[in-house]
Amino acid sequence: MNEYLVTADIGKRYDPFVLFVHRKTSKIVPGSTALRTPDRVVRYLDLVHIEKFLGITYPQMGDLVATWMGHNQIVNNADLVYDGTGVGEAFGDILHERSIAGIPIIVGGGEQVREVYTDFGSVFSGQNGRLGSAQILKEVHVPKADLVAAGQLIAQQGRYRLASGLQWADDFQAQLSNFKGIKKDGARIKSAEAELEKVHDDFVSCYLLACWFFLREGEVAAPDSVLPATLRTAGAWDPYSYM
Repeated sequence: MNEYLVTADIGKRYDPFVLFVHRKTSKIVPGSTALRTPDRVVRYLDLVHIEKFLGITYPQMGDLVATWMGHNQIVNNADLVYDGTGVGEAFGDILHERSIAGIPIIVGGGEQVREVYTDFGSVFSGQNGRLGSAQILKEVHVPKADLVAAGQLIAQQGRYRLASGLQWADDFQAQLSNFKGIKKDGARIKSAEAELEKVHDDFVSCYLLACWFFLREGEVAAPDSVLPATLRTAGAWDPYSYM
């Protein structure tokens, strides 16, 4: 399991490109002698860096990702997950030209996560023989509701932390507050999205991708009762709370 997790939202030509760098950390929570419960390890996602650019080309985005994936603390020690919806396939080709294997997440409806595999040789050209025919993960189709649920869980348990002095932190918080559950035709909540059309949700996208992948790795969610009160997030993010 890698120590770092990099998530990216690939902006279209006039949309921002956003990249989050996370570090996974752990804290030992003492058990209770009276209740005979053992000590537990609670894992956190710490957001340590944010990149945001507007008006750059897809190759430039690929160069930025390559720079971070080649960072001396991150190289061979990080997973790369990005929003593969829309322009994601073309961006994947740009990453492959730089010998970077990321995991594109195709966000949509549905009720189940679906993994799609392909031959290694069809992704990285010039690979022949047994290695070329090996199956690798091409993309993962994930219901948007699953992403939102993962973000809710991590926020409500206070296990997503922001580094002090983090650039764009206020913008990130503002996007979270404007990301709301919506109803269609008076029915139950169908999805969640930016409350105003002019408000982007690229920061939220990077956040949700990180939370979902963090849980997918086999993370066992710690019950809220074992977390110290100082680690609980007051008014934890809940896009459905106003309903």
